[in-house]
Amino acid sequence: MPIRWSFILLLVLVWNALFLLAGFVPWKKPKAPGPLVLLALAPVFSSPNLPRH
Repeated sequence: MPIRWSFILLLVLVWNALFLLAGFVPWKKPKAPGPLVLLALAPVFSSPNLPRH
């Protein structure tokens, strides 16, 4: 299966954008995760392609 690098790059950009929009930047005090962080993490935990044992 060929790798679509443009899709992977888009996912990385969206991932980082959601964290930046949520306020996770080095010059601010850390805060509790909000809905944008949960939205960024949702695909990680809902991926159907994870190997099952």
